[in-house]
Amino acid sequence: MERLINSQRDIYGRIARTVENLRKTGAAKISLPLVRSTLSVLEGKWAKFQAQHDRLQEEFGEEFDRNKYNTEDFLSTVETAYIQQRTKLLEYEEKLGEPKVLDDSKSRAGQATSRNVLPRIQMPEFSGKFEDWPAFRDLFSSIVVTDDALSKVEKFHYLKTSVKGDAEQLIKSLPSTEENFERAWSILNDHFENKRLLVRAYLAAFTSLPKMKGESVADLRRIFHGVVSTVGALEGIRRPITDGTDLFVHMVVELLDSKTRREWESSLGKTVVPPSYEELRDFLQEQLMTQEVLRVARGETSSGKPAFCEQYKRKTAQERREVATTHQRCLNCLGRHLIGECTSTKTCYKCSGRHHTSLHDAFSAVALPAPGTSSTPTAHVAKRLSAECAPVLLATARVLVMNCHGEYHPVRALVDPGSETSLISESLAQRLRLPRTPTSVAIYGVGGLRTGCARGRVAVTFASRVGQYTLTVSSLVLPKLSVYSGAAESGSGSWPHVDGLTLADPEFRARDPVELLLGAEAYASIILEDLRRGGPLEPIAHRTQLGWILMGAVGGCHAALTVSSLQCSATDELTEVIRRFWECEEPPRAPLPLTPDEQECEDFFARTCERLPCGRYQVRLPVRLELPDLSSTRRAASRMLEVMECRFERDPAFRVMYHDFMEEYLALGHMTPSAVERGVNACFLPHHGVLKGSGPDVKIRVVFNGSARTAAGQSLNDFLHAGPNLLPALADVLTRWRRHRYVFTADIVKMYRQIQVHPADRHLQMILWKQLEHALNTVTYGQKDAPYLALKTMDRLAEDERSRFPLGAKAVQSDRYVDNVLSGASTLDKCRRLREQVASLCLAGGFPLRKWAANNEALLEDVPLEHRLRPTACASLPSDDCSVLGLRWSPGSDDFALTVLKSDVVSPTKRSVLSRTARLFDPLGWLAPVIIKAKLLIQAAWLQRLDWDAPLAPPDAAAWTNLEEELPVLEQVRVPRWFGLDGSENTVELHGFSDASERAYAAVVYLRVTIAGKPYLSIVAAKTKVAPLKQVTLARLELSAACLLTKVAEHVRVVLRLESAPFFFWTDSMVTLGWIRGHPTRWTTFVANRVAEIQRASPTIQWRHVPGGQNPADCASRGLSPRELLDHPLWWSGPDFLARGSADWPMEPGLPEHVELPEQRALRLDVSMEDAPLLT
Repeated sequence: MERLINSQRDIYGRIARTVENLRKTGAAKISLPLVRSTLSVLEGKWAKFQAQHDRLQEEFGEEFDRNKYNTEDFLSTVETAYIQQRTKLLEYEEKLGEPKVLDDSKSRAGQATSRNVLPRIQMPEFSGKFEDWPAFRDLFSSIVVTDDALSKVEKFHYLKTSVKGDAEQLIKSLPSTEENFERAWSILNDHFENKRLLVRAYLAAFTSLPKMKGESVADLRRIFHGVVSTVGALEGIRRPITDGTDLFVHMVVELLDSKTRREWESSLGKTVVPPSYEELRDFLQEQLMTQEVLRVARGETSSGKPAFCEQYKRKTAQERREVATTHQRCLNCLGRHLIGECTSTKTCYKCSGRHHTSLHDAFSAVALPAPGTSSTPTAHVAKRLSAECAPVLLATARVLVMNCHGEYHPVRALVDPGSETSLISESLAQRLRLPRTPTSVAIYGVGGLRTGCARGRVAVTFASRVGQYTLTVSSLVLPKLSVYSGAAESGSGSWPHVDGLTLADPEFRARDPVELLLGAEAYASIILEDLRRGGPLEPIAHRTQLGWILMGAVGGCHAALTVSSLQCSATDELTEVIRRFWECEEPPRAPLPLTPDEQECEDFFARTCERLPCGRYQVRLPVRLELPDLSSTRRAASRMLEVMECRFERDPAFRVMYHDFMEEYLALGHMTPSAVERGVNACFLPHHGVLKGSGPDVKIRVVFNGSARTAAGQSLNDFLHAGPNLLPALADVLTRWRRHRYVFTADIVKMYRQIQVHPADRHLQMILWKQLEHALNTVTYGQKDAPYLALKTMDRLAEDERSRFPLGAKAVQSDRYVDNVLSGASTLDKCRRLREQVASLCLAGGFPLRKWAANNEALLEDVPLEHRLRPTACASLPSDDCSVLGLRWSPGSDDFALTVLKSDVVSPTKRSVLSRTARLFDPLGWLAPVIIKAKLLIQAAWLQRLDWDAPLAPPDAAAWTNLEEELPVLEQVRVPRWFGLDGSENTVELHGFSDASERAYAAVVYLRVTIAGKPYLSIVAAKTKVAPLKQVTLARLELSAACLLTKVAEHVRVVLRLESAPFFFWTDSMVTLGWIRGHPTRWTTFVANRVAEIQRASPTIQWRHVPGGQNPADCASRGLSPRELLDHPLWWSGPDFLARGSADWPMEPGLPEHVELPEQRALRLDVSMEDAPLLT
């Protein structure tokens, strides 16, 4: 696979350099034939890339799905490069193909014979199939062979780029010389001018036509076209069907459905003469025309669904409405009834109006969009019904935006200090042909309404029209930006206070669209000091690097149909949620070795981390490259502070929370006023507030933006090491926590901010607050190195204090997830000592613990009440529950529950289903039977190549709706936290089950603990995988499930530290058992590789047979509804035979003697024989 991927990367490089290589030939040598040849070569490279991509996907299945090539969507990257290069070549072709300007006399002389320029004829392609040769031969001859203006070398090049398959191989080795064109053309003619093979190919295509399944216009059209094309092709090679007409007619009639066949017989009447081909052809043509007329008369489309008809989609909204009215269709669902009779609950996705989304623009009423339902994402625009309001002028500017070739184009931009990000329209991004980084970022507008989702990010460089100022901003790409198109004409008067000013947008009254939005970061960079105010209802003028921008009220009140609000925020929420979801779903993997960068960061930390006399730790920032000039960051930080102060004026509650946060920062010594000395290359971090929670639980966190870029487009984070990932798997932490009978949990208070940054590096963490310069003295959230520094410092603390607190050190290293500590012990006394050691160890390093909770009150006797977790403080949880790493835990009953977030999505789309599924927090796989049903729906959406916001197919949409409606019942699930382990492994067994269906396979592991002679079973972990897109036998899927089980089971054994406990593996596939018990060399490659992996990972584990009805993995491979899962003892407690002794476990049925296992490797036997003489 790596060889193919390397080949793909090589093709990408050659595609991306196409135009660059063309330019290297020199402008004087770039001719129209050369451009066209280059275009053909480019298309050939793209075709080869697509073919190899399909091959990768088909041959390597799951391995391909996990590869970085697929996860980083390399296909989209190459497709973007191909489109960019091809567009530029077409522009060259158009420019070079323009007719030269003739002098006036010649122009007049030629007027009589002038004609319209016809579209360019597409160069034909030959697939290498015999049946395609005559058509290719005739077209290529007329376009290329007979064109005397082309040299033979050019003709040969066109020929080489037009043939594929066997034809390409025949002439591939011939050099591109003049004499070789005729030779190559002759080779192809000699090979493919084979009438015997052509006849066979044409008749094979005809005989492969499937029969009509019923009265269908599409089926009848397919047969008619197949018959006519076959007869025409045979006549084209002078092999007409004259001698076989009766047989041919009979074969065609056999393809028809019963009703059409009866009508054919009726059309023949009483004649006894066998019908001719012409009679059959005319009959089929009449039938086809009749069916088409009836279909149109009924108002049907080719698909039966107007909304999915290509002709319908090409019409304007008003034309669609007229079509629906003419054919008496419902304007809400397009069904065959009137809107008054419509029972559908669905409404327009764009405005929630009572009409179909495709008719939205034909209705003048505008309603408030429901969150998450916009089918055409429109950022930062809220709409409402007609209301009285004053017209407002928004801050627009005319800027020059640079394209991929360094050329500048005029664009209208909107300056929006209330937007957290800059935005660019899809149309402008395509015109500029800027390199795009794939991303999935949700856009939220006023009131938290989700107004769209960006599917890419580009770096936009723009320049001022009135000076030399330039700036590069990172912008998200949206299909459409704003409905704003200038102030109302009644309000656009003249204002004395702006006379004589150089306006950023001299045509602010114009109605042309906004294609670029400059957010708060750009606003902070361009804004200058001067400000001019006019009278009441007159706009203010603010000087910027782009000129003076105007904004504010511009006249009296009037009725406004829409109001534009320009505050928007962007989150990478979906991308991050999906990333975490697939990480949890993937089977465990062995840790990877450190990269050179990661090793360098580790060595740097070991050299520079030191412990202060007070016990706290002090670290250096791991700078990996020489820092550039960062002085311009101060201006950006200053402007961002002004933006936040404007928000403080609008939102007093936000201001109070923000000020309290910063004052606490000062009071704790985490930042101090500190002026930057002259000549120091200081970096100032812009900061803004992020609210978490809602209602009384809302909290603020001030984020310091280490990714803020300088005027040169660089940021501090670009020059810092990220370090290796030190975070353990969340599922492992929870699984280990279930070992202990007595447990506690606590949070480290402000973990990042308990670690000091060396004074020599604090100039890289400067901020502005109340117009004063402050230095951040601690590890700062928002910098790339912060997670690594925090986690690594906690590990260093555990090592340093291991001699004093051996129990605590072990817990801090293995039972901690970020700043949450979850640990415990088998006895109350040991757990109490452990809790005390953990608290003392953390406090010794300056990391106090708070929010203590335990399943036994005795563990918290010496913990002050104010340091304990108060469960009822969180209004979103039941009174006795508290949140532990995303799960609900009740300390009193000591069990887990799940939280299912509510969803308001009306119509399921690929995006909403994936987002909703990823938010089903299930790190241990307890909901695997439900989630596998969602995974299969996601796979179906991918197979159908649906757009992200396109509705699912009706059957899939119904299945998802039914599933989603039942999801809330999962909150009733309660899973005991404690496994029942008492520290002795003599009474412990691990049991793993695997199973596969045609669409998925699964593995689930249980822990069987015997207490006082009675067995107790607990579900530990489960994993599921959808079956590969390429067809795989059920036996192979069962083996893949067994392989998945070995990975999950071995990981569980290590996490629970039960290396010596007996382990039993169960499957209901006798073929899989036979394969596993045989030597790998007996089987074919696919089976041998997986058998070897299973035997290597579990050499001492017993594999047994379980009847299919008693296999709990069957629940996860086939799927269950939430209601079915809620009370399903087989899933939650395992098969009932495990509750009895081993003597009652199922017996293996065994394979009959005459049955041979499939996938056996063929044996070769060489035998030598010596003939005996006839006469002795």
